[in-house]
Amino acid sequence: MNRKRHRKVALFGTRISECRGEDMGKYHITHDYDSLLDELLKLEERLAYISENGIAVGIVASEVAKKKSGGTFKVNADCRKVPTYWRTFVPYDFLITIYEPNCVGMDIDQLRILLMHELLHIGVREDDPLKTFVRDHDLTDFRCIVDEYGMDWSKTRTE
Repeated sequence: MNRKRHRKVALFGTRISECRGEDMGKYHITHDYDSLLDELLKLEERLAYISENGIAVGIVASEVAKKKSGGTFKVNADCRKVPTYWRTFVPYDFLITIYEPNCVGMDIDQLRILLMHELLHIGVREDDPLKTFVRDHDLTDFRCIVDEYGMDWSKTRTE
């Protein structure tokens, strides 16, 4: 796999921001997560399918704190599949957005778990590995995180 394909990427263009109602200036390139991403993709057996299928993952940092719609629950990160027509401009199959204001106070282990959680959202159809999708939260699929780190793995010392 081309190592550069899973590096960071900035979201691009005002046209996309107009469509989504987002201020794209609040998203930026960061290299803060390179070593964690590389480590997880190399060492985590449960994520081996990502590299084995040549899936390219990029990470975007957001200066905006995100909350779940209609609630007070904060969103630390999310995973999105890059639409086929965007791949002309973005060399990634999936983008993980880290909402940095919501991650303040997380230690390196919590950030590693957060990235692993988001990487687990990357799904591959068993009958056609070229077809990928974003997996919903499913306790069966994400049980490994709860079993190993507990339900409150993302709570910081200040919460």
